[in-house]
Order: sequence, then C-alpha cells, then structure tokens
Amino acid sequence: MQLVSYLTPSFWPGLKTLAHSLAHKGNVSGLDWIVMTDERAPDEWRDWLGYCRFNMIDLLLSQVGELPPKFPKTAAHLKFNWNKLRILLLPKGEYVYLDADLLCVGDATRLLTMPSISAANEITGEYSGRINAGLIRFDPDRNLFDECATVIGVAVAAGARAGLAEQTVLNEVLGHHKGMVHILKDRWNLPAFLNVRKPHLWKPQEAVFLHFTGTEKPWMPDGDYPNSAKEIWRDYAKSIQEVPA
Repeated sequence: MQLVSYLTPSFWPGLKTLAHSLAHKGNVSGLDWIVMTDERAPDEWRDWLGYCRFNMIDLLLSQVGELPPKFPKTAAHLKFNWNKLRILLLPKGEYVYLDADLLCVGDATRLLTMPSISAANEITGEYSGRINAGLIRFDPDRNLFDECATVIGVAVAAGARAGLAEQTVLNEVLGHHKGMVHILKDRWNLPAFLNVRKPHLWKPQEAVFLHFTGTEKPWMPDGDYPNSAKEIWRDYAKSIQEVPA
C-alpha cells in the first residue's frame, strides 16, 4: 500500500500536519508517500515525512502522465483540480489518496485493508451514493481516467467553464459503474464546516479524519473557520512546529 497526495508549496503546512497526525493519531506509518508536484519537492518535505516514518517519493506531474489536449489551459483553477485525476495513471498497485487539508484524529489502520474503490461520502448525515474526492482508496485505472477525460471534453465543448472539479467528474464516471464504490461512514471524512452549518453532526471526537475544505485553510492567518474547528488544527500544528535535528 502507498499513500499519494497532490501538493503545491502553499499546502505544505497542511500535509506536514497530516503526516504527523497520521503516524501519531492514525497509527499509520512506514509507507511510501508519493507527492505529485509541479516542481521538485524541497528537502524539508522529505526530511519531515522521514521523521514521521514515511518514505517520500516526489513525482513531477509530467512523470505521472499528461492531461489530454481537451483540458482547456485557460481554466487554471479547474486544471489544478484535474491534476488530481492523474492518480489513476500511477503505476499498478494499491494506493490511498489523501488531500493535504485533512487532519487524522483517530485510528486509520482499517483504511489500508479496504477494497478499491473506497471513498468518503459526499454529504455528511445522509447516504448520497456519491464520493468526496478528498480521501480515496483506489487502484490506478487508465480506462477510468479516459472516461474522466471524455466527460470533461464533452462539457468543455458544450461551453462549460464551471462545475467541473475532479470530484464532479469522478462522480459522473463512477455513476456509470454501479457497485464499484464502497462508501465510507461519515467519521472517515468529517468536514470542518459542520461546526457552524450542521452542529448536530459535528462530532470530532468520533472522527478518523477532519477535512478542512474550501478556499480558506486553517494555516492561513485569516482563515474563516469557526474557532472550535480551526483551533483543533492549529493546536495540533503548534505542537509539531520544529523539525527535530
């Protein structure tokens, strides 16, 4: 089993905290962690993941496969998301994809024995049959990638420029493969926004992962998360600020 994440420098504070929490709260370590990047990863990333008992393998996006020409270069914010679809082009094997804005707060070892494809539920509190793309146990599948590319190509040809995040694309494609996806219980992916929007569902003490979705992240000085959610992340991050010599 290998872990994989798509990382830009601005998201390093998130992955740094996730790696430590996964090893020390989730009881998961000793694995290769593939970090897909736009540019070569700095030594700091490798040193920290090593300290957390992971072997970092950084891969340039171009090494994981090219996006087809039908992906419009002008939709930069969407192309950023579509880059994550490259996980389907990784070498044959078993993988767990993790967004860098997750925080592990409970034992996560069961994730390593789940079937492909297992993924978090899209809508907390109700069964949607759709996935949240922030946490996926998967095996690479070129055919699925090609189906995703087709969905995007059709939408772009029709003039679409919004609503094409990788999660939307994956859900449309997986919807054509009934029974292929094992939907995980809500505790595997508890969105931080529930703290305000649906406080009756905000149960971090029962969660495996908290997910800090949205454009504002808890490591940003002016992040807009409510204190009780944001401070969980910040309190954890403060305890691991210094990389040991």
